[in-house]
Amino acid sequence: LDREGEWLGTAEIRGKLYDRGPYPLLVITGSAEEIVHGEVYRLQRPDDTFPWLDDYEGVPSGSLIGDEYERRVEPVTLRDESTIRAWVYVHRGAVRDLPRLMNGRWRPPSR
Repeated sequence: LDREGEWLGTAEIRGKLYDRGPYPLLVITGSAEEIVHGEVYRLQRPDDTFPWLDDYEGVPSGSLIGDEYERRVEPVTLRDESTIRAWVYVHRGAVRDLPRLMNGRWRPPSR
């Protein structure tokens, strides 16, 4: 993403984050008490970038919905407290047996 876009900074979204092991799962809740932390990039060429991002996230080409994720526009709050609408990958399945990351932050497992 560093080559494909401009980093706008850190952001928050109202939701819950779950640990799937090698990757996190975002569930949108809309609750002000449930915050997930992330980053926002402005893509230079979204028509070129989204195909490989969607493939990475398992979202079929030409669709916004995959088996595990859906790419959709949601409001996010930037560090300066302004709100923008951004594309996010939201988990579509059950999370009942997965550990929740209560601090809303995910770090890749160490190798």
